[in-house]
Amino acid sequence: ESTMHGTTGAYVSIPRKFIPGYTFDRGNESNILSGNILGDGSLELVRIYTANTNTAYTVRYMLDDGETVLSESTMHGTTGAYVEIPEATFAGYTFDAENELNVLDGNIRGDGKLVLVRMYTANTDTAYQMIYMVTDGTVLSESTMAGTTGAYVEIPEAIFAGYTFDAENELNVLDGNIRGDGKLVLVRMYTANTDTAYQMIYMVTDGTVLSESTMYGTTGAYVEIPEATFEGCTYDDGNELNVLNGNILCDGSLVLVRIYTANPGEEVEEEDPIVPVITDPTILPTEPETETGTPEDDATLPTAPVVIVTPPTATITNRRAETAPNNTVEVPDEETPLAAPSADTEQEDDEEDVSLIIGDPDVPLAGFRGSGAWALWNLIFSIAGALLVLVLGVHLLIRRRKRNDEKDDTEECDVDDAGKKRNRLFFVIAIPVLAIIAIILFILTENMRLPMIMIDRWTIAHIILFAVAVISYIFAFRTRKDEDNDDRQVEYETI
Repeated sequence: ESTMHGTTGAYVSIPRKFIPGYTFDRGNESNILSGNILGDGSLELVRIYTANTNTAYTVRYMLDDGETVLSESTMHGTTGAYVEIPEATFAGYTFDAENELNVLDGNIRGDGKLVLVRMYTANTDTAYQMIYMVTDGTVLSESTMAGTTGAYVEIPEAIFAGYTFDAENELNVLDGNIRGDGKLVLVRMYTANTDTAYQMIYMVTDGTVLSESTMYGTTGAYVEIPEATFEGCTYDDGNELNVLNGNILCDGSLVLVRIYTANPGEEVEEEDPIVPVITDPTILPTEPETETGTPEDDATLPTAPVVIVTPPTATITNRRAETAPNNTVEVPDEETPLAAPSADTEQEDDEEDVSLIIGDPDVPLAGFRGSGAWALWNLIFSIAGALLVLVLGVHLLIRRRKRNDEKDDTEECDVDDAGKKRNRLFFVIAIPVLAIIAIILFILTENMRLPMIMIDRWTIAHIILFAVAVISYIFAFRTRKDEDNDDRQVEYETI
């Protein structure tokens, strides 16, 4: 509603106007959309509207922290109508009737901005479950805890004898937020240990222990005590003290017992069973024990008898050793066949024949008069010889190109020139031959898997081979140089 001003008698009309939540009622007879301004100011222009019946408003249920919304929905009704927020129950929460933020009723606003609110508090006694269980479904421990609805909680670590926590198991639920309906379940999965101990005792009715052993198996597994026969005793099948089977207890307290009676007139000796008969193949053999009676840390629990088969050792026999077949010298894998033996071994070689068992056939001459190591200088001289061959090839190539460039249209050749060329060819061929011999000698006498030393008995041979190769290189090109000088002299004399 508003008051407007204009000239008396002037024609005016009421303007259109959008009002949220309402619709103009064009057909209403009460509409006065235009007229002339009356001098007494009594002109009233009217536009009639009807309230919309689908105007939205919001209903919200939330915690008293002012942030967590439990539920929120949009409702619809007639603009301006009075509405109230319905009551609602949420598991794990209680309506806070005294909260000042409650907006329990109101009139629907045409702009849809009416929000009705009910505030709740989280219960502090909401239940949740904690379960510790084995991968086969056996429950080790189960308890019901209580906490504030929505609070973050974790399942505590716990140790159970005979079981190990399986951190990688997909069924683990180690933490979560407490659900209002109490359906949060935290789970820690465990695997049964396979080395849990139990006892097996064979004893006489008078308390004499015939045999006693500690066995190992999976926690919770069903086991039986095997039948066994002892001299001078007979198994007492009806004795109430017999404990013939059971499940392995996590604390290792399971004791299986077979009771025997002593045969009249026969002496009973405490001994191991003569012919033990194992009726249950799942029972594991007795673990090796240390001085304290506990299983060794690194012992492996076999599930079946293990037969170790030693492969035959290749033997190289000296033909002269036929008269002394029992004298055998074993050369370990780490030694090199042409390495020098000890003085005692050399003396034995002079006195009698022996057989050599070589553990490393990859280096056939390694270890012969060696030291069980390889020499660095031998490798260096071998590599130097190979490099000298490379230098020789480059030198020959350069000299050939240079000689082709200086070659005259005619060449003279005599017997002396042919002899010089043969000498030079001899030295040139000798260099790669000596290098190859050095490399082959290194391969046959050195085992680089052994410890390294600087020199050994083969170093002298490598030095000689390398020195001869260097001398051959010098003579080969010195001969060529002399030939070139002779050519120049002939040219000079001709001029």
